[in-house]
Amino acid sequence: MDARRFECLLREGRQLLRKGRFPEASRILRASLDLWRGAPYADLGDYEPAVCEAARLEELRLATLESLWEVELAWGQDYVTAVAELAALSAKFPTRERLGWLLMVALCEVDRQAEAVAVYNRIRRAVAQELGVDPGRELRALFARILRDESVGQACLQR
Repeated sequence: MDARRFECLLREGRQLLRKGRFPEASRILRASLDLWRGAPYADLGDYEPAVCEAARLEELRLATLESLWEVELAWGQDYVTAVAELAALSAKFPTRERLGWLLMVALCEVDRQAEAVAVYNRIRRAVAQELGVDPGRELRALFARILRDESVGQACLQR
């Protein structure tokens, strides 16, 4: 039941985000994350269908966190908190480009462009070493905007 409710709230939160209804989207996405109580289906051990479903739900949890921070940044909430939270998530998931992208935007919003460039370089190295590819188009475009000293805030988040 919690998994189904989580997914419904995630869909609703993303729809609100697309409509620019940031306070409501934030509330709904936070409510979806509040349903998490540890690893899903951990009590089922190595039962393969449960392991696959747990991995799918964990991926959705990370996507929810990304959507939540996109809302918070677009809404202009506390960038200092965003930097701290996103830095921790980005360090935990170094090849997750969307987390790095959000962290770079948050850093630029608090005038820490040099650190945003360092984040890009860290991600670039991580995806090259672990996946053998270059960062995606959106991350490269953000990096180029930072190097050109262009604004990366609200306009960048309204994609």
